Formats: sequence, C-alpha cells, structure tokens
Amino acid sequence: MSDNEALSRIKIDNLLVASGWRLLDDGENKKNVVLEQGYRVGKATKFTDYLLLDTFNRPLAVIEAKKALKSCPKEEEIEVMVDNEIAVQNLTKMAVQMQIDYRVVSLNEHDFTVTLIRDVTPYLEQDEKEEKLQSIHDEKEVQPLANGILKGCVLVVSSDKMGDGDKELGKQLMKGFLYAQTQLDHLPETIIFYNSGAKLTTEGSDSLEDLKQLQEKGVEIVTCGLCLNYYQLTEKLQVGTITNMYVISEKMAMAKKIIKP
Repeated sequence: MSDNEALSRIKIDNLLVASGWRLLDDGENKKNVVLEQGYRVGKATKFTDYLLLDTFNRPLAVIEAKKALKSCPKEEEIEVMVDNEIAVQNLTKMAVQMQIDYRVVSLNEHDFTVTLIRDVTPYLEQDEKEEKLQSIHDEKEVQPLANGILKGCVLVVSSDKMGDGDKELGKQLMKGFLYAQTQLDHLPETIIFYNSGAKLTTEGSDSLEDLKQLQEKGVEIVTCGLCLNYYQLTEKLQVGTITNMYVISEKMAMAKKIIKP
C-alpha cells in the first residue's frame, strides 16, 4: 500500500467513524463496514476498499479509496450487484457526481445490477483533489455570500436531541437550536442529518417549518438514506433530499467549518 493510499484510508476511516459507522465489532453491535470486498469488473473480480452494510447486513454503498474507475480504460464497465433500492441510489448519485454514465437493470423485486461506465469525460485526479482540499483549509475565514450563506460551513445533526441529559429537554433544545438558525444573519451552506437526527426532516417533526424556511433561504438540507431506511421513514421525508455516506463524507472533508450541536 502506497503512502498516499494509506493516508487516504486514514482520512476515510475517521470520517466513517465520525458519521456513526463501525469498522470493528464493539461488543453490542457488529461492524457495518467490510474491507476488501470483491466485485465484478467485466469478467474479472476486483476488490473495493470499503463496502457499507445496512442493518440487515446487506451491501448499501461502495466507497473506493483507490477508485477503480480511475484505473479502468475508457469505456470500461464496472458492474455492481446490489439487493436494495437505497444502494442503487447511492451508486447512481456517485456516478452523477463523478460525471460518468451508468445504467440500472432490475433483476427481480429486490436485486439490481448497476453498471458504471467510464467514458471520455475527465474528472479530478487525486492530487488535484488534495490541492483543492488544502486550498480550502488554508483559508482562515469562512466568507459569507451575498445571500448570507457561509460558503463551506456545514452543520451536522446526528440526533433529534441536543445534549446528553433529559431526553425531553434535549428535544426542546434541538427545536430551539434549529429555530435560532433561521434568525441568524449568516447561515450554514449545508445541514446534514444522520442517525436519529434524520427524524427531524420527516413527517411529524416539530422543526419542519424552520427547516423549510432555511431551505427557502438557500441552505442545502440533506438526510442520510441509510438512517431513513433504518427508521422506516424514507417515504416520510418532508424537506431536503436523501443523500449517502459518500456525499456526506466528501462534504465534511471539504468543509471549512463544521458545527455540531
């Protein structure tokens, strides 16, 4: 393993752990990240560095520290077999972000094939990404845009409660915190909801009106798809969009400032 790859893995490991993923069994819970999982590239078998699993131990999303697509010849196809629609969404969103073509084939009610096709469209090389990341962190201050959005400021909400004391008090504090965001002169560029924080963007949440107001002001609101699936709330999302751990990890890595209540 090269030094660059080792550094990339350390960064991704830290982001995954910070976002609630488990690389090791912790006694009460089994790990939900599998390393060096095999997948098909044409007729050959390759290995992905990270395979994320859902609560039923099914593959949910593929994150590759050394992206297989980077080393594939142009027009090469990578075929990934998944057994749930959330995994399909994760892979197709990754394809769109990387500016590559894809196609999805439904094999039956539960199983799908997602084919990723590396075309002639270039995407950032790893060293260019590192330079872009470094330039962002070299900037000392987060500068507000004309609409009051703080470019590069990311608010992450990992719980529907604020603090570790009384649960009902914690819910009231979180409701007050999100309301307070609507009254600020400068707003975060993105708010990420994951774990039980995903409940705040769904039907029945006391903070929906505040979050919709923030969205109208230009704040991007995204909610972890795995978390919505776990709480069976996917169909009840009321504000923002569903995202995946690939996007969450990248947004946190590229952020100039991260706020966590």
